[in-house]
Amino acid sequence: MNISDLKKIKTYNCYENNILYPFCLYKNSNCSPYFWNSISFKYESSDYSILKSKMMLGELPDNMLNTIINNFCNIEIIEHNDLKIFLNDINSLGIAGFSIDSYHLYWSEYYKKLHRYHCVLVTSINSENQILDCHDPFLSCLSKTLKYCLLQGA
Repeated sequence: MNISDLKKIKTYNCYENNILYPFCLYKNSNCSPYFWNSISFKYESSDYSILKSKMMLGELPDNMLNTIINNFCNIEIIEHNDLKIFLNDINSLGIAGFSIDSYHLYWSEYYKKLHRYHCVLVTSINSENQILDCHDPFLSCLSKTLKYCLLQGA
C-alpha cells in the first residue's frame, strides 16, 4: 500500500476512513460490503395523520458486521488492549489501527478540550524512541507521530 493513496473518503466515520479503507487498500479488497451496515427504507403514507415521510434505520450487530468484514472484505478484526501485541501486529503486518481519546491527539480540534474516541492507522514504529508513525486522513493528517505512552489505557 502506498501511503500517498490514503485520503479522506466520503464518510463521517473515522473507523471507515482510517481503518477499514486503508486495510482494504492494503489487502487489495473491496470494502463495499461493510456498508451493508446501513439499511434504510423510506416510505410515504397516504394517511396524513401520520408523518408525511418516515425513515426506518437498522444496524447490523457487531458480530455480524465483523463476519461481513472477514468473509467479504478479507479482513480479520482482532481487538485487544495489550500494547506489546499491538506493536507485534505492526511489525508482522506492517499496518494496524487503534482507537484513542481525541483529547490526546495534538492534531485534533478536540485536543485537550473534549474526550471523544477516534481511530488512527499506524504503519510503522520506532522502537528506540517509542514512537508510532500515524496516519489520519479523516482529519487530513497524513503523517504524524505519537509516543507509545499515549496508548497506555487508550
